[in-house]
Amino acid sequence: MAVGPILVLLPLVVGKGVQDPSALLLLLGKVGLAFGALLLLGRTVVRAAFEYVASSGAPDAFAALIAIVTVGMATLFQQLGLTNTAGAFAAGLLLANSNFRAQIAADIVPVYGILLAVFFMTAGAKFDSTLVLQQGPLVATFVAILLVVKFAVLAAATAVCKLPAADAVQVSLWAKGSARLNAL
Repeated sequence: MAVGPILVLLPLVVGKGVQDPSALLLLLGKVGLAFGALLLLGRTVVRAAFEYVASSGAPDAFAALIAIVTVGMATLFQQLGLTNTAGAFAAGLLLANSNFRAQIAADIVPVYGILLAVFFMTAGAKFDSTLVLQQGPLVATFVAILLVVKFAVLAAATAVCKLPAADAVQVSLWAKGSARLNAL
């Protein structure tokens, strides 16, 4: 759940977001309203829409509704002054928490590879290698901190599950570098 706030605050961190404290408060208020509306919509409007489309038995309509929800949330967030990436992420949360998540996952399988390729091409097109090289020590420090924090959280979680210490360390070392690409 930390991904949402990170997506919203990332432009601020890299110096492209709002810098004024009052504008930042307004942005955080918009984020709160947007995610609150997301929860409300998820429990009412979107659920009713998916139930209606599912009862029609039209698989193409179901796939179209998935696209409409995703693009609609991205557009809504962009209109609120947030990134469309945050909106698409919010749509993913909304769809993943719906009663139709299994059907949604099954409908996405045929285009999953294409969507993943588009995501990485878009991210790659925006990648600034000069900035990474200029800020190499800072990037390396943040990556190291992220890996240490992930290791610590995984080690604590395995300790709570009462795994033997050797297994806990092994799980923490193996899993700390893994990504959540399957969430895309």
